[in-house]
Amino acid sequence: MQRGNGDGGSPCKPWRTLLWQPWQIDKGLEKVPAVLSCPRVSGGRLVVSPTGPITPYDDVRSISEAAKRGLERAMQAGARRPVLVLQPHPQFKQAELVVLLAALEALYVPIQIRELCPEKRVKLRGLGIYGEGVKGLEVTLKNAVALEAGRAVARDIGGGDRTHDAYSRGGIRHCTVQGHMCQCQSGVRQAGRIIFLEYTPSQYEETVMLVEGTYYIGVTYDTGGCDIKAGGVMAGMSRDKCGAAAVAGFVKACQLLQPRVKVIAALSMARNSVGADAYVADELITSRSGRTVRVGNTDAEGRMIMADLLFEVNILTHRQLQRQQQREKYTFKEITKQQEQKIE
Repeated sequence: MQRGNGDGGSPCKPWRTLLWQPWQIDKGLEKVPAVLSCPRVSGGRLVVSPTGPITPYDDVRSISEAAKRGLERAMQAGARRPVLVLQPHPQFKQAELVVLLAALEALYVPIQIRELCPEKRVKLRGLGIYGEGVKGLEVTLKNAVALEAGRAVARDIGGGDRTHDAYSRGGIRHCTVQGHMCQCQSGVRQAGRIIFLEYTPSQYEETVMLVEGTYYIGVTYDTGGCDIKAGGVMAGMSRDKCGAAAVAGFVKACQLLQPRVKVIAALSMARNSVGADAYVADELITSRSGRTVRVGNTDAEGRMIMADLLFEVNILTHRQLQRQQQREKYTFKEITKQQEQKIE
């Protein structure tokens, strides 16, 4: 439930009538979620989560944050099968989708908790949706479920343990590439991998090749190597793999939404660690392409890995073009830079 100022920014009329008296008694209802006694709804409890006034300086995140806080408050109140009320907003055309995504995000349980405490895998028994007057509700629900499934995959990878190697056991095609990437992960227990994810619909006219960005590759943990990250700046480096996580989540969403475009994603997964066999500055390394480079700083492992990855993707692309009789359109997207190259 939202409350804001401006045309259409307030709750629909039945709710406005019901909430008028509590708002007059407690002005805090305009800022924080609250649980109200309401015999007119199932369970006798109504959770109100306000957005507050939506000014020209605010955006749709005000609605997202209100939805997430509201569902969290409902769970704190002991609700096990809450019903989420969707309301259209004149300023934000995708308000219903944003609310659903925020609510589903509130239900996410980190992969470490799911594995260590199976009894905590699920926060609710069910989540109902009330969307009277909402146009295209079925499509919105489908999109929300697919997008959240992709985001959950990304969270599992990005926030998961740095040595969690379930991808090696899950039947996903992966290969070991000699070169920069091999050198970056030397001296660690888990070998580096380039993982290929592919979504192929029954009909398509375009193929999109996804490669993570130079600064957001799949480094499972970045110590800096022998140019070690000192002074306490190493904390959080297990999330250096969030670029690869985002790409994997995108492919998962494509699997569920089934767009008519082929997607091939390349993920580079390696750990930049330290030890007796770690690579160091001034070392000469032969890359996947056969070129020899001199290491300037081992904390620049991202571009080292990216060079091998791009070369491997280039080989894959040319092989596919040679095998296919018809000429497809290939679009290469590097996640952190708004650039694309098309080959007819």
